[in-house]
Amino acid sequence: MHTKDEHRLRIQNWRSSLSQHTWKAMSEAICHNLYQLDILSSAKRIHSFWPLLAKNEVDIRPLLRKLTRDGVKVFLPVMKNAQMHHGLFTTEESMISGPYGILEPMHYEKVPPLNLDAILVPALATDHKGNRIGYGAGIYDRFLATAGCPLISPVFGDQVVSGIRKEPHDVCVDTLVTERSIHHVRTM
Repeated sequence: MHTKDEHRLRIQNWRSSLSQHTWKAMSEAICHNLYQLDILSSAKRIHSFWPLLAKNEVDIRPLLRKLTRDGVKVFLPVMKNAQMHHGLFTTEESMISGPYGILEPMHYEKVPPLNLDAILVPALATDHKGNRIGYGAGIYDRFLATAGCPLISPVFGDQVVSGIRKEPHDVCVDTLVTERSIHHVRTM
């Protein structure tokens, strides 16, 4: 069984080796599969991450734009003093670079996780049980621990690995969405 750090390094190296064409095609397929989820296509309020394009994270920006055009309120993380707050996504022009170099909305508010219909959760790696590995700061796990809605992780198929060791603070996702499939770990 690999350690979380070994998984992180392997996946980061793999993602950095993707050609622009492959990354874009796989991201588009994932966005298409995400929109097939009833929970997202009928949502009123969701929380999502904004992709780190320099690290070849799944580019879900087209999905977020479409959901916003469809009238869904899309909230993105805004980091203040190592705490996650939530800013309403309107346009990319109304975003600024946050403390981790991730674009975030200029204005934010407190949005209780129980008021959300779904959360799109970033991951460096996941397994088929819904265990996930992030970047290691635990910021999302603290937020997800209070969530009462479906947790969906859009990842490239090669980011789905076996044997992620779950730690007590880790929160599992309910659904994995790759370029090839939708895998429901738990009923949403």
